[in-house]
Amino acid sequence: METLNAQTGLRPGTQQDAGAMASILSEAFREDPVMNWVFGGPRAIPALFRTLIRHVYLPHGETWRLGHDGAALWKAHDCDPPVPSLPMYGLLARAFVSGGPGVMTRMSAMQTAMAAHRPDAPHLYLFAIGVRDSARGQGLGGRLLDPVLERCDTHGQAAYLENSNPRNHRFYASRGFETLKVFHAGKDAPPMEAMWRQAN
Repeated sequence: METLNAQTGLRPGTQQDAGAMASILSEAFREDPVMNWVFGGPRAIPALFRTLIRHVYLPHGETWRLGHDGAALWKAHDCDPPVPSLPMYGLLARAFVSGGPGVMTRMSAMQTAMAAHRPDAPHLYLFAIGVRDSARGQGLGGRLLDPVLERCDTHGQAAYLENSNPRNHRFYASRGFETLKVFHAGKDAPPMEAMWRQAN
């Protein structure tokens, strides 16, 4: 994995960074409408990020850390490794405690909806990007995102994400992402915005 731009402080994540990246993203997504709908509140969000960072994005994807304040998780569109059984059971247990009996139905509905709207064309998938509350408004989101998108442009690679918070639309649109569709995982679910960026 290459270092994109040493001058920005952005570097690839390692297993030693897993806890810090999970903490950063958990804080960034604490008030996320979709995450809170799925899990019935923010209590299970740290377990979700810890599990996926350690068992999906570090070994099979692309993780980036920006000091103590920013993190991002990417993977190839056709990379869908299963989470090992023991960590998955731990995540599900925490989700159940947080969200009650309906959490499993909501998790399944969200996974199904996301899969149904994800484009088939090859792309780099942005699962999560976030900065700490204290670091917002300093341009860190752009510093995390822009070098990866520049690499996508160099190699002619499209990018895709699901925006789970309407307030982030302007940021993604400013980086060239366009709305494909707005969808809901259930009748009472908050909107998810499927956004696609063609390489420039």
